[in-house]
Order: sequence, then C-alpha cells, then structure tokens
Amino acid sequence: MAPISAAATAGAPAKQRRRRLEVAALAVLVAGFIGIRLWNLTAFCLDSDEIFSLLTARSGLVHLFQSVRADVVHPPLSYLLLWVWVKIGGESMPWLRLLPFLLSILALPLAWIVLRQLRLSAPARFIALSLLAINDYQVFHARYVRMYALFFLLSLASVALFNLLLERATGKRVIALTLVNLLLVYTQYFGWMVIGIEGLHLLWMDRRKLKPFLLGTAAIVLLFAPWAYEATQAAIAKGGLAPNLGWIRHPKTGDVWWYYVGCNGALWPVPVASAMVFFLFGAMIAGLWRVLRATNDPVQSSRLRFAALLAFLPPYATYVLSNVMRNSIWGNRHLIVSAVPYLALLATALVALRPKWARFVVISIAAAWGAFGLYRVTMYPELRNNMDILTGQLVELNARDGSRSGAVSVDFLDPYLAFPMNYYLESHYHQKWNLVNVASVDEISGDRVWVGYNHKSWKQARSPEELLRARGYKIGPGVWAGDRWDRIAVFLAYRD
Repeated sequence: MAPISAAATAGAPAKQRRRRLEVAALAVLVAGFIGIRLWNLTAFCLDSDEIFSLLTARSGLVHLFQSVRADVVHPPLSYLLLWVWVKIGGESMPWLRLLPFLLSILALPLAWIVLRQLRLSAPARFIALSLLAINDYQVFHARYVRMYALFFLLSLASVALFNLLLERATGKRVIALTLVNLLLVYTQYFGWMVIGIEGLHLLWMDRRKLKPFLLGTAAIVLLFAPWAYEATQAAIAKGGLAPNLGWIRHPKTGDVWWYYVGCNGALWPVPVASAMVFFLFGAMIAGLWRVLRATNDPVQSSRLRFAALLAFLPPYATYVLSNVMRNSIWGNRHLIVSAVPYLALLATALVALRPKWARFVVISIAAAWGAFGLYRVTMYPELRNNMDILTGQLVELNARDGSRSGAVSVDFLDPYLAFPMNYYLESHYHQKWNLVNVASVDEISGDRVWVGYNHKSWKQARSPEELLRARGYKIGPGVWAGDRWDRIAVFLAYRD
C-alpha cells in the first residue's frame, strides 16, 4: 500500500499545479475576450439599421410595435430591450454600444457550459474560446446595436438546455427550454431554425424525448401566432418583402465557405484565409473521425451529433433557401448560432489528432493564424460607412460654398442613403434639408442641388457627373466616405 500512497501523494501537487495553470489561462482568456470587445467599441457611427433600432426605441410602446410590425423582418423583443436601455441611460454612443457588449459577455459563461457539456478537454476548451474571442463576426456584433448579440446569447442558452434534455427530459428542463426558445423566436426569426434542428435531432437520435419537446414547441407556436399574423398582414400590405430583402444577393457556394473562414480567424488576406479553411476542415474531419469512434457514452455521442447539425445545417439550409426563394435571406449575422458548435468540433478534432507530431504542427499553424487574427480584429476593426462624418463635411462644404436662401436639396440615386443622412442632419447638426430619392439622373432638376450615390450600386457605364454635364450642369465640390463594401459620394451640381 505504501507505493500506492506515495504515488497518490506525488500526483496531488501535479494535479493542483495543472488546475492553477488552467485557472490562470482562463482568467487571461476572459480578460482578452472582454478587452477585444471593448477595444474600438465606438470606432464607427450608427448605420441605417442601428438608427432604425434607436428611432424605434425612442418612441412609446404603441409606436414601437407599429414600427416593428411595419418593418416585418424582425420580431420585437430586441427593440423592447433597447427601449428599456435607452430609458435608463439615454442615447449616447458609448451607452448604446454597451448593450450588445454586455450581452456578448453574458454569452461567454454559456459558451463555457456548452463546451463542458460536450466534454471537451481543457486544451480543447481554450482553443475554442480563443477562436471565439477573435471571431470577426462575434466582435462586430458585440458592438452592433441590433438583435444579434441577444440572439447569440439566447441560442447558447437553448443549446445548453437542450443538451440537458438529451441527458434527461424532466418537466423543469422542458419548460425552461420552451421559455428560452420562445424568447429566441421573438428575437430573430432564425430562432425557428434552431428549434427545427433540435426537433430533427430528437427524431434522429432519441424519439422518446420528442413528445415533450413537441408539446413545448406547440406552446411556442400558439404564443408566437399573434405576432406571425400581424407581421404577415404587414408584409401583404407592403407588397412582399422585397423592400426589406431586395438588397441581399443570392449566395454562391463560396459564401458558405467564407462563413467558416470567418469562424477560423482572420478574413484577410483572402488567399491565405481561403487556404486555412480547407486546411482546418481536413484536420477537423480526421480528428472527429477518431473522437466519434472512441465515444462510448450515448449522451456524449448524441450531443456531439447535435453540435454537428447546428454547426453545418444552418449555413447550408440558408444557402439552399436563399437560392430557392424570390428574396435571399443569406447573411452571416443570422448564422451566428453555428459559431460555438463549429468551434467546439474544430477544437475537439485538433486535440484528438494523431500522431503527436501532426497534432503539434496543425495546432501551431492554427495558433499562428489565430495570433494574426487577433492583430487584425484589434488593429483593423470592421468599420462601416461613416455617414456621420460625411454629413458633417457636407454641412460645412455647403456653408462654405455659399448656401442660398431656402432649404438645401439633396437628390439621392441610391434609396438607402437619405435615411441615415436625415438622422445625422437632425440629431447632430440640427438642420432640416430636403432629401429626395430619385430613380435616375433625368429626374434631377433645379439650378443648385447636391447629388448623392453609391459607387457599388451604380450600374451605368457613365457616371452621374458625366450624365449631368451632358444635361448642361456644372459639377462643383463634393465629399465621399467608404468602407469595405461601399463608396458614397455627394457632389454639387449647378447651372449658372
């Protein structure tokens, strides 16, 4: 017995040291997760969607529901939360950005719970959370005043509760999952896809638990039906969803791969990022094959398969639906629910790779790519078109150019520009201009008018400036603002 006791005594300090090391690593990781999201928190101004959220939250509750109903494409829960948030702290940029930031931080312990439920080893958990910390999509939505941070938080709560249900379907667990899923679908319509995947998994893996789950889902359907009716009536009244979704292009196969590129780390440079997704997918397939073969516990096996469904079915289902339906619903923001399941599987596979030298090489490459991703996400934040700065420059230029009496007019050749500029004119510069959307250059009239357009959406061979010169206009000074997608220009057109 003495040798056994000695071995146990010797092993205890080693276990304690390993535990302290894990706690220290977790503390550093949590600090980094928070710091990355705080860094550049207010680096870009509110865009059109965020402005809509704010204006909706400004009003009374009756107007809030009317506005969200007319918008059709989103349920009201996130707007209600923002309404409460604005009532508490006002409309300053730091305060507005603090809401999605806090929601993203609250999601971190839920992500940790899901990783523990999947029985990831400590190294695998740290790999998964490190990739989550630097995930471009996650960091962006932790600053974005829309529903996606709340959607991510509730989706993780749903996954954690569903994993408990896979172990044992008690009444309390079914009720808790039903309540969270109800909040989920009232936050984003893509919540129904999460519920559908949960039901599909039970049908595939554990039909004994399907009945209580379906009873809970039936309750969700009944409680969601009033909103579904109102939104449907609003969609019919406005002639369909084209005004809301018409700008979203139908995805290509590469768009699906690009979603996983963003999950793996940096999005740039494109050739390296594209190569990394194939490299890591290959490593994931090899590692998961070993993990699934070695898993004997039916609950763990079921949870891993559920994670696989959630990691891959939403992107591919959205791709198919977007190419079948008239209006595309593709968007990385909707697929935020797949991030943690995908990263969990990737991290599990990397740690399971054999032989050891192959595991060391693959993890070293992934770590180097992750370090580069950290550099990119902190030093090159995902900026949006700064309509605030552009509007201010235009106000200054108009005053310097010698504004004549009467309202200043801006004719926009892109229908999405007048809304944000009007907000900044009124809220930040306290001016009221005449902003008009026009279908073509031929509709522009007047002796002195500002003209705005988006280079990306302008499809004609000749620029608006050239077409206006052909109509006898002279082109004066202008301003522009751009981001990775758009380049907005506003210039003066006048006649002597």
